[in-house]
Amino acid sequence: NWYTATTTVVKPGMMNEYRQLVIKETNTAAKKGGATQIQTWRFATGNTDRVLRIVLHNSLADRDAGPAARRGMGEAGWAVYQKKAAALVESTSGYIGQQRLDMGWNPPGSPAPKLAERYTVRIAPGRNAEYLKYVQAFLEASKKSGHRRTAGQVVFGPNTGTFISNTFYEN
Repeated sequence: NWYTATTTVVKPGMMNEYRQLVIKETNTAAKKGGATQIQTWRFATGNTDRVLRIVLHNSLADRDAGPAARRGMGEAGWAVYQKKAAALVESTSGYIGQQRLDMGWNPPGSPAPKLAERYTVRIAPGRNAEYLKYVQAFLEASKKSGHRRTAGQVVFGPNTGTFISNTFYEN
């Protein structure tokens, strides 16, 4: 599976307004436009005015039609929405990744976690196989402790080849 990850830096003091825009307009329009799985996370450390949004795709071809929210709003609605978002957002950055199911453990139907710890790891050229062995050993310990994990690899965008992993916690 493929996904698009977008990090948005919200202007200071505007997080509540941005949150309401996402809940009331973005998510509603994205569902109407055909999105099936979207995750939105707010950073709890570092710059807490950052929001990570992950949209899952069945294939890269899903991206050819443009954002699901745009399809759900129509062109006129999208233009209005863009102006609203621009008033609340400092910057955005993103990448396209591919899920690495061999590096994660998140059984279907698992509840949404209360907290996620995100790791970004760049591996030296030619050392991916060693890293995969390490992760798979770590994954066994994670399963025993009950901590779910997801993982992916950046395919298009900055830092191509970088591995991203998330460990989920219930409390």
